[in-house]
Amino acid sequence: MTPLTPRDAERISAWLDGELDAGEAAWVERLIARDPDARALADDLRALGEALRRERLPEVPADLRAAIAARLPRTAGRGWRRALLVHAAGTAAAALLVGLALWQLVPPTPVPEPGGRPETVRQQSETPAEAIAPEDEFPRPKEKSADTAAPSAPAADAKQA
Repeated sequence: MTPLTPRDAERISAWLDGELDAGEAAWVERLIARDPDARALADDLRALGEALRRERLPEVPADLRAAIAARLPRTAGRGWRRALLVHAAGTAAAALLVGLALWQLVPPTPVPEPGGRPETVRQQSETPAEAIAPEDEFPRPKEKSADTAAPSAPAADAKQA
């Protein structure tokens, strides 16, 4: 038989832990069935796992826990909040800069006038009077001529005299 490789030992351990797919598990089972060294390793690893599961961890004395806690930096656990705040602020600043750049680089979109012809478009720089009613676009009401106007009272008196 060939000696077990570190990869074989790793596969046997994974098989005992139930971490292998069906194909690899079948390969390990065939290896254990035909190789006494693989079987012995599997038995040893199984016994070690059972012993560790039965073993109780000793209670850590309170004074040792306090001494360890006193040596830990006081900011432990708060660093992630600061990092999150810094990243959020950076993201907001980047978004603001992109928005300002787009606002400066992209020309304004022309807005069609309501009720106007489709080709009549008002630019933001135009004044409303220039955009809505150019002189030659809309006819002005005709002014009354002197012939059609009602005579004023003094003019009528002058004709009668």
